[in-house]
Amino acid sequence: MNEIDGVVVRVEDDFAYVSTAGVASACGSCSSRGGCGSADVELGAQKKAHVLRLPNLIHARAGDQVVIQAAQGAVLRAVWWVYLLPLLLAVVGAAGLLAMTGNEMVALLGLLVGLAAGFLGLRRQKPSCNSRQPILSIAFKV
Repeated sequence: MNEIDGVVVRVEDDFAYVSTAGVASACGSCSSRGGCGSADVELGAQKKAHVLRLPNLIHARAGDQVVIQAAQGAVLRAVWWVYLLPLLLAVVGAAGLLAMTGNEMVALLGLLVGLAAGFLGLRRQKPSCNSRQPILSIAFKV
């Protein structure tokens, strides 16, 4: 499980707004930290605090120190869906219209329609809370 420390800055309804800064614990334990470039990107972002809106299942209050947890692979799966679905629909749209018409301008239109359909499909998708773990959750820091 990937984790990063944070502080609850405010609570509204059933959500906690958690501020984070710094490098995730996965980077600190990685032997490739200096070679992959991810640490450099994270260190560059370290200057700017990020505020995340998360379900407040632990009833945290403003000022509480918490740990934000991401299930192993959950973030990577979400990234694949966000990039792969629109890209796949764009390629299918372009290839399909190019095969049907032989016109590259029409194929470009198919690419744009496929890309838009992919993004709209993602916007309308509402993940079921019962079937999946949340991508991010919080727990009290021990």
